[in-house]
Amino acid sequence: MKTNFKARPIYHYKDNRIKAHFISCFLALLIYRILDYKLDFKYSISEVLDALKGMNVCPINEAQFKGQFSSSKLIKELDMIFNKSLDRNDFTNTILNKNKK
Repeated sequence: MKTNFKARPIYHYKDNRIKAHFISCFLALLIYRILDYKLDFKYSISEVLDALKGMNVCPINEAQFKGQFSSSKLIKELDMIFNKSLDRNDFTNTILNKNKK
């Protein structure tokens, strides 16, 4: 986990910036752990990060997008967990914003 979590030394001197940096790092770690738990510890964090980084969509027009990634077992599991219709090639604004609150 430590190798994937790149919280390099950041030189802050003001209290509010130190606290903001700590909160950002803590939230990133929390998200890592939640994903790990939700996926039943089947995948390394490197595999999850690579899959998420590779999930790009390109705009076709203002309302349609084309997925630029291939589906995998991990993507299918993330889709089942978060119910976001990730396992598809074409997206619309409605699909991308589904359940957004």
